[in-house]
Amino acid sequence: FCFHKREELDERIITPGQKDPSYPTNEVKNSKFNAFTFLPLNLFEQFRRPLNRYFLLIGCLQFIPIIAPVSPISTLLPLALAFLLTAIKEGYDDWQRHKADNIANSAVYHVWQNGTGCNFPCKDIAVGDMVKVYGNQEFPCDLFLISSSDPEGIAYIETANLDGELDLKSRSCVAEIIAQVGRTSGEKPPHVGFTLQAEPP
Repeated sequence: FCFHKREELDERIITPGQKDPSYPTNEVKNSKFNAFTFLPLNLFEQFRRPLNRYFLLIGCLQFIPIIAPVSPISTLLPLALAFLLTAIKEGYDDWQRHKADNIANSAVYHVWQNGTGCNFPCKDIAVGDMVKVYGNQEFPCDLFLISSSDPEGIAYIETANLDGELDLKSRSCVAEIIAQVGRTSGEKPPHVGFTLQAEPP
């Protein structure tokens, strides 16, 4: 076994409202295949199973009349049928994942980038963007609460997608940020004159 020392990453300094292009995009990708990789990757996954490799070997040996007098079709045809059914199931499941990814990536959020507010698809949200989240709207990414329509800077969130809990949890703005930004309606970007120091991803 080889052990490598984990490289220590510096902490991130983020300026709210200033897009940082050095980090990956917010695009969600849960699908495993595309049109070009489906066949080779699916065959690779199926041949990783020892039983499939065994039946393939038996089918190949049956091409030699001295070893097996029966036709190799008797082994290869059921194996091909099993491969085909598995590929159809995997293809359908991955197509469903593609559809779910497209829905998540195309969800529109109001974002302020470099002082300009506009509606952006979820996949184009970047580190440093300020995002306005409406009531009952899902969070598109990890967010830091800068301002809230609540006078005390409190927001209530549901984490059922993460831990299955349906109870609302309260999250509060940092007191110093509330004093600087104040309560905002969200029609204009909150004035921020600070930076955030965060752990590396």
